[in-house]
Amino acid sequence: MFPLQSDGLAAEAIPSFYDWQQDKVLEDLLADDRAHFEGIYNENKNEGGGVLKKKPRPAMKSMWDIDGDNKDTNHEARRSIHRNLERQRRQEMAGLYASLRSLLPLDFIKGKRSVSDQLHQAAIYIRVMQNKIEEMKTRRDKLKSLSGNGRVEGRNKSDVNNKVKVILCRFGLEILIMSTGQSSIMPLSKVCAYLLQKPELTVVNCVSTRAGDECSFLHKIQAEVDDPTSVDLTELQTRLADLIK
Repeated sequence: MFPLQSDGLAAEAIPSFYDWQQDKVLEDLLADDRAHFEGIYNENKNEGGGVLKKKPRPAMKSMWDIDGDNKDTNHEARRSIHRNLERQRRQEMAGLYASLRSLLPLDFIKGKRSVSDQLHQAAIYIRVMQNKIEEMKTRRDKLKSLSGNGRVEGRNKSDVNNKVKVILCRFGLEILIMSTGQSSIMPLSKVCAYLLQKPELTVVNCVSTRAGDECSFLHKIQAEVDDPTSVDLTELQTRLADLIK
């Protein structure tokens, strides 16, 4: 009887010990939780709120968000480059417009403030100048043709007005020919050939010297004559003048 009773007491004592130990652990856990929440409550209360607030967690960026940030950065860089290029282009165009306005007469741009009106007036001015250039070309061609005819006529007159003089000297005849302008290039071979055809004349010397300006020459031909009375000086002078026309 006694052993059985002792076993029963032992069996009843063991569960009661474990129950007490579990209750102790549970009380300790509840005390820790209560202290933790009381600390959080006091912290929030000191900050100005009596309600328990949950601290926000820092946001974590995914790889898609990082790629999106890179795309935004590249887009901003492209927009900045585009703005700079557009600003430079506008400055260059403003300089060109100012240069164009400085070339146009005031009558064409008077009262024209917009760029389109000034460009229209510039086109009109260009057409006017082209017409004037064509008119001046036509006048130039006419003057050239008239100048050419005048040179031919002047050459003929100078040839006619060439002075020929035949005089007697101690050894025979001396022929003086004064030529000016284009007539200064007349060939003396014609005169010499004519004189050689005269049996009473013998050409001994022929000299050409510049007289005065660059276009005037004095030609002097000397010829011997056996009988000076056999030569008609007036007829010879007229013949030579006709020969060099």
